[in-house]
Amino acid sequence: MNEKDSKALLTPISGWVLLDKPKGLTSTRVGSFLKCRLRDLGYEVKHLGHVGTLDPLATGVLLLALGEATKLIPYLERNAQIFGSVLEPQNRPQKEYTFDLRFGQATTTYDAEGKITMESSERPTRSALCEACHHFLGAQHQRPPIYSALKRQGRKLYELARRGEVVDVPEREVFIHALEIMSFDGETARFRAVVSQGTYIRSLGNDLANAVGTLGYIASLCRLRDGPFSLEQALTWEQVTAFLDRGQLGGVIMAVGVRAGRHPGRICE
Repeated sequence: MNEKDSKALLTPISGWVLLDKPKGLTSTRVGSFLKCRLRDLGYEVKHLGHVGTLDPLATGVLLLALGEATKLIPYLERNAQIFGSVLEPQNRPQKEYTFDLRFGQATTTYDAEGKITMESSERPTRSALCEACHHFLGAQHQRPPIYSALKRQGRKLYELARRGEVVDVPEREVFIHALEIMSFDGETARFRAVVSQGTYIRSLGNDLANAVGTLGYIASLCRLRDGPFSLEQALTWEQVTAFLDRGQLGGVIMAVGVRAGRHPGRICE
């Protein structure tokens, strides 16, 4: 049987997968894994997308869309072309994170995966961090990292950065709903943040460190909530692979019209 005939025997599948993404995997690699595993089980994923990417360093809520569900992504993201002026920063979907900010060094990517570019012996006090958190609340102008998936003239910024091209990344308006320090040991501070869609936590960490007179980078990051979807609802990587190993797709894939807070429903094909 040739590849064309084999593909014709696959059953198209649509739905959502809500995952607690493990550290070390890109969002794209997670999607590719699902497509391959579902193909092995006799299903074809004609289209695949995700609502908000997560860097390899990051863990937490990642919502993937399969097949027909990809058509609903703009509605979950409240796409500006569809919703127009309602997309003021404070009206965008909210995302919640915890992150560790390590002081004393700056990196190319603003996180632990980048190359160190500068160092500082300065360390902030807890009171200075608390005051800085207060000043970052509300509407802010933020410059995204050069190492990001944003596109310029059809090319991703991180591709340009890797080629050594100098790119002036324009600022964008974001909204910080909540920002608080959870712990601090003198070298690393853990924060909780609730931000508007489009906010880069790596940029926020870099800006926070600069605001207290030093340098810093994101050492760890976890997305606790993306819009209405929370980490408590998400499946772990181990749960997803176990369901797929047993061929129990209903445990992994939620129907296209599933609502946040519901358990995974039947597969919508």
